[in-house]
Amino acid sequence: RHKPTPWEDTFRESMEYYQENGKWPGQATGKLYRWVSKQRNLYAKKDADYMRHWAPKLDEVGFEWTPRGPKRKTLITSTDPYGDNHINLPKPRNGNEYRKPEAVAILS
Repeated sequence: RHKPTPWEDTFRESMEYYQENGKWPGQATGKLYRWVSKQRNLYAKKDADYMRHWAPKLDEVGFEWTPRGPKRKTLITSTDPYGDNHINLPKPRNGNEYRKPEAVAILS
């Protein structure tokens, strides 16, 4: 009988978390979050052994290789119909206007 490896055990735990919560483990989950982050880092590095053995298992279940959420949607660059690039800032939560960040001021 096949004895699960530590990777397979944590994979199973992460899948259970996903099935119960509809999302992959986040920072508050500790061990599971560290495991998810490690998978994303190995994938980003295109580690040959990882890509051959483990990445396909995560692809099969629809693993999100890049995290999503409000922290990742801060600045969105787009092009208007006239071809001028501009940056859209998300709407403030409390009704106050955003101050123009220094990085945006430099691009202006």
